Amino acid sequence: SPALSVECWVKTASDFTGGMVEKTIAGAVNTHYQLYLSNTAVVFGIVHTVSGIITISSDAGVSLNQWHHCVGTWDGTTQKLYVDGVLQAATSVDTNVLVTGDGVTLFGILGSSIFDLAGSLQHIAIYGSALSAARVRAHSLL
Repeated sequence: SPALSVECWVKTASDFTGGMVEKTIAGAVNTHYQLYLSNTAVVFGIVHTVSGIITISSDAGVSLNQWHHCVGTWDGTTQKLYVDGVLQAATSVDTNVLVTGDGVTLFGILGSSIFDLAGSLQHIAIYGSALSAARVRAHSLL
């Protein structure tokens, strides 16, 4: 199963749920992977063929009206979430097969214009590998 990392900087003006990055299959919500805010917590979700969608969340919420660096990684067995260079959550998954398929990647929303982000995004990057903790930390200091 391919590894991946989803990275962006976010500044939100609201404590409502809002999408940052979502890769869809055929434009449908919750079909591949997503990085979003739920209130002020950062959430990283991946859809696995056997387990379905697995989400992990940050321990603490992000501060409103301040920039925060958010990264979700998947190395084939472990799903990790970093906020501002600090590991917030990690989980091992019993299946390493991700759902795949063609579809658009959405920025600032989830699904078909639901959960619009009330804020700004910068420096969005999607990698075909899992960034190391050291690389995530270095990117958070830029």
